[in-house]
Amino acid sequence: MNSEALHLQGEITFRYHLYKGKAMEELPQILNKNQLPLLTSEFMSRLAKVKTHSDKCFQNWCNICPVTGDAIARHRYGSARFIRGTPALWDFMIKSRVDAGVIRLEERQYERLDGLYLPEIKIRKYNGRNISSEVVFSNQIFNFLANEENVLKDFLACHDQDLYGISLPKVRDYTYLTLLGLSNGGKTISGVDLLEGGEMMVGVPRKLQIDYII
Repeated sequence: MNSEALHLQGEITFRYHLYKGKAMEELPQILNKNQLPLLTSEFMSRLAKVKTHSDKCFQNWCNICPVTGDAIARHRYGSARFIRGTPALWDFMIKSRVDAGVIRLEERQYERLDGLYLPEIKIRKYNGRNISSEVVFSNQIFNFLANEENVLKDFLACHDQDLYGISLPKVRDYTYLTLLGLSNGGKTISGVDLLEGGEMMVGVPRKLQIDYII
């Protein structure tokens, strides 16, 4: 698949640029080309849009399973923080050393992270209990990453269901940070190995402007 496959027939300007390789090699490439890594919210919006215009383009987006510019931090005692992607976050990650596929964090670094905080007791309460609890747990995370109610609403509609999956990265004996990956058409979120090859990332222009002829 190439970048062209991510666009509708009527789009004159190619906004989405596909990168394949290791996430921590792709991220600086994207930024150096005056682009930004696609966020989960942007993936949701795009999926909802192409669904109404092209089944083929919709399937292409469902199949790329991208690594996004959003991130998750996991504390060694079990809590987690979901972080929306920002230039400051990406700059920190690029300048950090990757160890065993993730970036180790000091306690103070973890505490200073902005985002959705999930204490370890809440993760234990909801994770793996039953479908109803999983939906409550997952919807809280998807709502945060969507950033706008309408974005999640449209994303829900294009999948005709509201069941999601959150695959939290495992607890290690140290606190760490990694990027978020999407699979199953964006319905499953997980942490990724930053050094694993074959990952897909999507870069978008810093100045977002699309020309349509539809």
